[in-house]
Amino acid sequence: MKTLRETNFPGVERGKVRDLYAGRDNTIVMVTTDRISAFDVVLNQQVPYKGQGLNASSAYSFQNTIDIVPNAFIAMPHQNVIVMERCEPYPVEVVIRGTLSGSSWRTYQKGQREFFDTVLPDGLRQNQDLIEVLGKPLHTPTSKAKTGHDVNLSPGEAEDMVGGRDVWYAMRDAGTKLFLRANKLTAANGYREADTKYEFGLGQKGMTLFDEANTHDSSRFFRADTYREKFESGVDLDWVDKEFVRKYLMSIGFKGDGPIPDLPPEIVQGASERVLESAYAIIGKNFVPVEPDMEQIREVVYEWTGA
Repeated sequence: MKTLRETNFPGVERGKVRDLYAGRDNTIVMVTTDRISAFDVVLNQQVPYKGQGLNASSAYSFQNTIDIVPNAFIAMPHQNVIVMERCEPYPVEVVIRGTLSGSSWRTYQKGQREFFDTVLPDGLRQNQDLIEVLGKPLHTPTSKAKTGHDVNLSPGEAEDMVGGRDVWYAMRDAGTKLFLRANKLTAANGYREADTKYEFGLGQKGMTLFDEANTHDSSRFFRADTYREKFESGVDLDWVDKEFVRKYLMSIGFKGDGPIPDLPPEIVQGASERVLESAYAIIGKNFVPVEPDMEQIREVVYEWTGA
């Protein structure tokens, strides 16, 4: 299966997963590649259809949440390419958790109980439903590190970084509504979104959602029909996202530091299958991926950038 590692057209700026190009009329043209990152480092292998799955999930999410908050989505002229309004990003990622899973569970296991503006009670278990416990999701915002690891923030730090309490509350509340909407969408398809992150910026319509939404990279999904049984028995959930890759890396002792290990073929294949399933979780139907064609992508990028 052919994958898209990178593009190298004139003017490229490269993120962990996306290659970015300055578009016409204050837009940004994002080529979503098949690169995969974990623990804030880009891994050596690419995952087939990953970029297209991310774009399909984001486009659907943007189109079905516009009533909650403005977003930067303009068009998806190719399955690997999304065009967005250029925004001035706020330097905070809005991280929202509906279950005590992943890094939050590992932190809780170590004895931490204070998470941003919430103190969790003792006695919680892995993958505990936090909305049942708290009556709302848990917020754990982080800084947006260009390199290295994102850093958890205190309420005061989050407010200062975005320009005040009112701005932070608007971001928090919009993120919460987006998360609850995502769970309404996934519930209809037999899944649940455990946690996610959203990025906001200042756009033409004020605070604007941009980058991505409810994807295999930014969110974690699990199959809802087996949740209660697996939680009660202490067995991990049926994850359909990048957690599959993270767990493999942790099993061989890699958590982001030191030489980057290669992913075995079965892990790459399993990750690709989970990309397709995670897209189904939010969209409710299978999208049909295609092998990325560099010439087609070049034509689309040039059309939208005017190069």
